[in-house]
Amino acid sequence: SDAGDLVGLITDHSKGMLQILPGSVLSSVLSQALNNKEIRRASLDVRTLDLAHVIFEDSKIALPLQGAWVRGVSTNGVAKMSLKEGDVIERIERDVFDGNVDLGERLFDYRPGSTVTIAGTREGKPFEVSLKLGSTSTSELLK
Repeated sequence: SDAGDLVGLITDHSKGMLQILPGSVLSSVLSQALNNKEIRRASLDVRTLDLAHVIFEDSKIALPLQGAWVRGVSTNGVAKMSLKEGDVIERIERDVFDGNVDLGERLFDYRPGSTVTIAGTREGKPFEVSLKLGSTSTSELLK
């Protein structure tokens, strides 16, 4: 800015478009790294497959064509009471999983401890849960 404050960083400028990481996000992450000696990000503690990139040879498998298919739920994670293996997460808040962004990328938009609403299908029926996001370290401890 004119005052010398960091407004953001350009992370990609391909295809004539700019992707900018806002300075407010950077400030928070840098502060956390300096204070805690590590960087943490929001987590659900689940393993998923992006259905937009999966092809099933077995015609008996009836799943949506897009979403995050839950293939494992941590027994000590934040989602253990709310999500089950086999669930398909179709959206977090208003963000729909349409194959453009996967679950891990979408969680970068949230801070650890944030409460989010997750909607999807379980055994072919719609479900919706609100849960508080956990956190995981995305860095090695700084010395």
